[in-house]
Amino acid sequence: MDSTLIFNRSEFWSLMLGDLNITQFIYYTGWALAGAVLLFVIDIRSSIKHDKHTPNKFSFLFLVKDNILRILGMILLLPVAVIHYKEIFSMVFGWEDALLNWKSAVLLGLTIDVVYSRIISGSIKEIPAYKQMREKMTKKVNGD
Repeated sequence: MDSTLIFNRSEFWSLMLGDLNITQFIYYTGWALAGAVLLFVIDIRSSIKHDKHTPNKFSFLFLVKDNILRILGMILLLPVAVIHYKEIFSMVFGWEDALLNWKSAVLLGLTIDVVYSRIISGSIKEIPAYKQMREKMTKKVNGD
């Protein structure tokens, strides 16, 4: 058996995580998630309260169902963004030698959430089936 095809765990993690170790990856992914959650909360607080498709009272279940694609997208995209932070900062901000610290990880989470949420809100929310589902959820929460 050829030993060049077999590699150990440290080589595997090095290939998967680039220049980060597993501890750094978890740490910075947590900070990036905090940035995405911060923007999510700001978006919710500034949402249109008088929209006919927004419930009169707060419902956590409505919030999750209405934003499920955004939530799942962030869970899937943020770890990948943390691994490729140098490329993202180079493309978005023009930073060639970006260093990853907790502040830049929060900025990374904010950036990825802005881009992803605008794509989702622009495409998915215009589908008629989505609009009908949202109307039903709103009526159920409002008790109509």
